[in-house]
Amino acid sequence: MNGRFLALLLGQTGALLGAGMTGFALGVWVLEETGSAQRFAWIAAATTLPGIVLAPLAGGLAERFAPRDVLLLANGLALAATLVLLARLEAGLGWPIYAVLVVSGAGFGLQWPAYVKATTAVVEPRAQARAAGLLQLGPVAQHVAAPAIAATLLAVLATRGLLVVDAALLVGAVASALLVRRADGRTREATGGLAEAWAFLRARPGLLSLQWFYAASYFFGAVLMSLSTPLLLALVDARTAGVLLTVSGLGMLVGVAIVAGLRWRLPRARSILALEALGGACLLLMGLTRALPLLTLFAAVFLAQMSISNGLSQALWQEAVPLGLQVRVFALRRMIAWASFPLSFVIAGPAADALAAALGDRARGIAAVFVIAGVGKIAVSLAFARGRLRELDVTSG
Repeated sequence: MNGRFLALLLGQTGALLGAGMTGFALGVWVLEETGSAQRFAWIAAATTLPGIVLAPLAGGLAERFAPRDVLLLANGLALAATLVLLARLEAGLGWPIYAVLVVSGAGFGLQWPAYVKATTAVVEPRAQARAAGLLQLGPVAQHVAAPAIAATLLAVLATRGLLVVDAALLVGAVASALLVRRADGRTREATGGLAEAWAFLRARPGLLSLQWFYAASYFFGAVLMSLSTPLLLALVDARTAGVLLTVSGLGMLVGVAIVAGLRWRLPRARSILALEALGGACLLLMGLTRALPLLTLFAAVFLAQMSISNGLSQALWQEAVPLGLQVRVFALRRMIAWASFPLSFVIAGPAADALAAALGDRARGIAAVFVIAGVGKIAVSLAFARGRLRELDVTSG
């Protein structure tokens, strides 16, 4: 591995780690200031929605422009948003904060396709496979390592200090992007690419059905993202919650290891349905227990099945989509599947608050939403079991 790639890897992984830490810190801050699961869910929606909306545009920009320029734009937007958050922290939680988080989410929405393409630009062909594996350090840092690190830093530096660390990591990301050489991108327009991707999907009802399935399943599964932190903070302090979130996040690594290390011989589409139903069972069980070891175990199993399910889905798509169409089709695929995330966030938060008021206990109100989401996720898998998804097992062999 050459020095430019390692600098890019460290810089962009640091940016994703900072995003994860800031998300955790702001969540703790919101819950301490307001006690509202709804406000927490709004933060999740504000940071997630831009990435979904911009997914096709991000793919088009990554094809058309130099990855360095797109990375500088992405990291610059995130840095600017973090600096504004620092400036407004004393003013308290208001609508300007959510607007700033939308800008930050837009930056990270643009980052990933350009990051992948930049890796290709700085890594020699014989090392591409290894480099692709190392790229997964970013999501692992953001979702697995960040909560525990953030909880520790919060105890020492408070929210303002953690945001300063995030800003410093983003400065490092900008510096790492500057090390990428300018490279000519493809000249295809992003809008034309999206239309072509949609035509490709419409001609393949099995693949399109798979994405509608994921959109419905993710609507219920997103409850883990929006309410797991409020649930834990209703039971334990922030530092313990951060450690438990990191331990449960190890399930994601277990899932990745299973996908990478085993030759999957079962029908993939039916395996995806079963795995997503297992995820629903985990949500249901999380809503029925307050035992911290069991909560952590069920969350870890949920994240493991999610990683395996996504890995099997990725294999189906890579086999079915020609290489020249993959950037555009995968961007549209991501937009369809993730579209239900922000909708879930804005419904789950108010529902948790309403149930907490009715039951007289914040933890019980949040747990009730987990039970509902678990039943819904299982029902989605059963509903799609008789549909077009079975065709994918025939065509994929």
